[in-house]
Amino acid sequence: MSSSTEEKQAPKRGRQDYPADRFDVLEPSGRVGAHRVNPRPRYVWQVLIACVLGVAVLTTAGVLWLTIGTGSSSSVVEKARNNAAESTQTVTGKLDPEATVAILEGTANDGQLAAAVDTAIRTEKLGTVTAAMPANTNDIKISAVFYTDPADEAAAIGLGKELGGIAAYRNEAYAEYESQLVVLLGADYKGPGADTVPPVAGEAAKTPAS
Repeated sequence: MSSSTEEKQAPKRGRQDYPADRFDVLEPSGRVGAHRVNPRPRYVWQVLIACVLGVAVLTTAGVLWLTIGTGSSSSVVEKARNNAAESTQTVTGKLDPEATVAILEGTANDGQLAAAVDTAIRTEKLGTVTAAMPANTNDIKISAVFYTDPADEAAAIGLGKELGGIAAYRNEAYAEYESQLVVLLGADYKGPGADTVPPVAGEAAKTPAS
């Protein structure tokens, strides 16, 4: 009995006692075994769905772009053709004695030329004059007949021919005169009534002698 007790009390060979340190007391972390990183599951189906949706969106956008782009191009071409057709169309001038006419003088004759053209239009029955007055400026170089309604284009051309061949233009800015046609007289006017108005001071010196 004594021998067995001594054997139990005797220290085992090869074992060494070390002082306790901070590594002897560890808080439980829930980890077991070696430190491994748990791989995240790969959601292959999510990637596939994303790819399919991306292809569908791009395809739809491409179809819309082609449709809209083609439509816009067709519209532009069609408008260009229409404009070209309109520009090649010629309207035959037809004098309308009933058309209302406003006369604006853009020279420095203080309204004398406008009054002379007014008399000529009334005498020759080229139109129905509603007003004859100086324009807002007296340095107009080129005379013209303006109209605002496309329906008055033929009448404007016809009156322009009778007034010495001056050109006719559509311009909505002259609608304020409330006349179908507006005659703007410039320094180049040589039509009916021009010979009754004395030249503006200084203009005679600029005209070369014949």
